[in-house]
Amino acid sequence: MHTCIHTYIHTYIHTYIHTYIHTYIHTYIHTYIHTYITNTELKKLSTWAKENKVCFNDKKSKVMLMTRRKRKEKKDLEVYLNNKQLRQVKTMKYLGIIIDDKLIFREHITRDRKM
Repeated sequence: MHTCIHTYIHTYIHTYIHTYIHTYIHTYIHTYIHTYITNTELKKLSTWAKENKVCFNDKKSKVMLMTRRKRKEKKDLEVYLNNKQLRQVKTMKYLGIIIDDKLIFREHITRDRKM
């Protein structure tokens, strides 16, 4: 009986740790890949802009990670435009609509009710 309980606890702990580590590593790699792709595409956009005499204002540009997932891992993104890191935000106003990172529009709705 004692061995059975010990085996059960050991299996449970091993499975929990394995799942946690696998999820963490997968998420870290996934975030890294998306950040890398985003930065690569923004470099292409910056090159095109210079060639066509278009200027993007890195002081007004922001980055926001939008997801409905409840994640506990690091969500900080390092995205660059014109070799300057963009500020990461949880909400932003676009064409009069306040968009939030969970896509629930709570702040926009409460602002609209007050008006």
